[in-house]
Amino acid sequence: MHSAVNSSTTSSQKPTLTIRILETLGLGSFRGRMLYIAAFSIGFMLATSWMAQTRVSEATRQGISNAIDQQEILRVLRDVSGDIWLAENSLHHLPESSMTRGVIALKHLKNALDKTGLLAEVAKRQHSAILQQETQEFIVSLDRLHREVTAVNTAGPLTTLHARAEPLLEKARVTMFRLEKTLAGRSIDDMHLLTQAIERQLQLLWIAALVGIAAIVAWLLLFEYSIRKPVARITGALKAEAEGSRQVMVSPTWTQETGNLVSAFGHMRQQVRARQQRLETILDNAAEGIITFDADGYIESVNKAAEKLFGYSQGEVAGKDLRLILPAQSRENREDYLKHFLRTEIQRLIGHEGEVTGRHKDGTTFPMALKISAMMLEGKQLYTGLVADISERKAMVENLKNMAEHDGLTGLYNRSYFQQELERVVERVKRAGGICCSLLYIDLDNFKYINDTLGHAAGDRLIIEVAGILNKRARKSDLIARIGGDEFTVLLFDTTPMLSIQVAESFRARLADYLFKHSGEQIDIGCSIGVTSISPGTTSAAEVLSQADLACHLAKRGGRNRVHLYNTEDAESAAAMAIDMGWSRRIKEAIEKDRFVLACQPIVNTATREIESYEVLIRMLDERDELIMPSGFLATADRFGLAAEIDKWVIRHAIEGLARQRVTTPRLRYAINLSGRTLTTPGICELIQDKLKDTGLEPSALTFEVTETVAIADMVAADLFLSRLRSMGCQTALDDFGSGMASFAYLKDLPVNSVKIDGRFVKNLATSPVDQAMVKAMNEIAHALGKQTIAEFVENEESFKLLAAYGVDFAQGYHLGRPDVTLPCSALTKGRCAS
Repeated sequence: MHSAVNSSTTSSQKPTLTIRILETLGLGSFRGRMLYIAAFSIGFMLATSWMAQTRVSEATRQGISNAIDQQEILRVLRDVSGDIWLAENSLHHLPESSMTRGVIALKHLKNALDKTGLLAEVAKRQHSAILQQETQEFIVSLDRLHREVTAVNTAGPLTTLHARAEPLLEKARVTMFRLEKTLAGRSIDDMHLLTQAIERQLQLLWIAALVGIAAIVAWLLLFEYSIRKPVARITGALKAEAEGSRQVMVSPTWTQETGNLVSAFGHMRQQVRARQQRLETILDNAAEGIITFDADGYIESVNKAAEKLFGYSQGEVAGKDLRLILPAQSRENREDYLKHFLRTEIQRLIGHEGEVTGRHKDGTTFPMALKISAMMLEGKQLYTGLVADISERKAMVENLKNMAEHDGLTGLYNRSYFQQELERVVERVKRAGGICCSLLYIDLDNFKYINDTLGHAAGDRLIIEVAGILNKRARKSDLIARIGGDEFTVLLFDTTPMLSIQVAESFRARLADYLFKHSGEQIDIGCSIGVTSISPGTTSAAEVLSQADLACHLAKRGGRNRVHLYNTEDAESAAAMAIDMGWSRRIKEAIEKDRFVLACQPIVNTATREIESYEVLIRMLDERDELIMPSGFLATADRFGLAAEIDKWVIRHAIEGLARQRVTTPRLRYAINLSGRTLTTPGICELIQDKLKDTGLEPSALTFEVTETVAIADMVAADLFLSRLRSMGCQTALDDFGSGMASFAYLKDLPVNSVKIDGRFVKNLATSPVDQAMVKAMNEIAHALGKQTIAEFVENEESFKLLAAYGVDFAQGYHLGRPDVTLPCSALTKGRCAS
């Protein structure tokens, strides 16, 4: 894949002898070669220009000097010629009566002869033998004329002066003319010499220009083969690389810069290919589908996950518009759905996940999550969409919503949903006027007996069968809910008080005829029903529920298995409140006289079957020292504000008992349940701290549990209370985890060490795939948040083994050990639960 790059890199790493020599001389780089060419060209042109300037200047100076000398000679000759002319004129034209003609001529000849000295001196500077010779001849002829005139004027007859001087004058004129002619020729020669000198220097300059042109050509060739062509090859390779074409071969070069460029390009290509390969690997292995499309909605690319999601290959969707995988909604019924999507829908999906409808290749549609991000690439608007099939997620959310609104055991609506619906009904009746609704409050008469004697499994089966009876008897418009252990409500719409009584009687009669069969026994169940009407004068949902609850209590007080319609006199009846008041007095007396006992149920390690700790449960003693289960008094204690006092009693006695038992069983640990009121009761943490200090008990031996519904009801108080317990060194746990839809959302915010999975998901674990999936999910989420998990209501070995396989840390239930009120617990002597 990288052969070309590798070959060029190898050449640059192992240079030849020639390359090493060039690098030694500084010619290995384009810069060095250019510097050499530039230095040579500049030096040659400077030297040539200097030589030409020097020679031209010398020739010019010489020519000027010669011209000046020649002008000087000509001037002297003109002066001498004038003197000779005057001398000749005096010999020919002066009258006899004037001054002697010879004397005058002799004077002029003397002046001319005096001037010939300068003429000889100037002629000597001309460095011309002919000129010096002719000058000398002229001077000699003029001197002879002067001597002849002098001799005749002194001794000879004056009549012979002209005859004797005339030949000499002629000769002087001839020699002067020849001298002038020689000077003229000399000037022409000097001009020729100057011209030749300039032409020679111009030739040198032309040679320098040609050398400069040759250097420029050499530079261009060097640039062409050292820079432009290698850069062009690398540019072509870059374009091919950008377009994803086959790899272009990049030949090695002898220039250091381009060699470094080739090497850098090769390294870049390796890095780009590696990053691209990593990116493609990431995209192809991404769990979410990724699609890229342009501003017109045309798909450019999809990853493997998107191909698998839609059923189309990359080639099948590339260039197609989004309508191929995003069909128009049937309710919109528009042909321009794509334009509508790109104009409006896409804006709300940028940076946010939304739900749209996707379409498989086979034409089937599915709910799809779509999150879009926008980007500009080469001036083009592109969008990247993350897509995922959320069918399972929606089903899970729907299931969670259903669980949040329905009772996990019976499938009826739960207390939370019922209260919300009751509030809506009360408000609707207030607004509409004229409409009358009723509420039935149903409480089973013998449920406590079955639950306490036959066990939780039998009690749960009874509740399920009763729910089925109520469902069959009610109208489709009626709302049935389970609001407590054996308490049900039925919300009747568009009815009257008398009709409500008749409906309630039908429910009572149907349950009165029902026989619960278990282990060969047949038990009458029966129920008490309280009825109240919802009218425009009703103030609140709480008032309606309170009236129905009171009516149900009065029905029980009247002998059970009957129906009671709430009326205004019921609110004033002291007897109607005596039941709860009696229980409140009994609870207070039990607290004061220690008429409570603690029961311990083992919590088992699923991996080793070792008993890890014990959950402390409360029991009440009646007048005959028989145990009263929590369902008999805790609800009343909560209504009369005694729940926190019971918790204080449990805390004191549990810490004291545990401190004594840890003397012989050092690893023994207790888990203590706390009510909702305890979280906001002042002094609870101080009580725990004081008891720990008094007994010397290690704080980590205690785990305090609060139910999920209690924690969520007041998150701030729960967070503060649990955080303080943890700061003291105690462990904390969230009980009944999963009972509400908000479980997962709030778990990460609560400072708890462990969570107890709600028993309704556990008791049917061996036979319910839905419960198995929910337990797995809750266990994984709790572990992801660093918390341990405990499963309640383990009723059989199959469920225990499944919990161990899922990685649930601990378990408890009747299969592993029933609550024991003996101290020490009989389970302490075992230390291990048998399989």
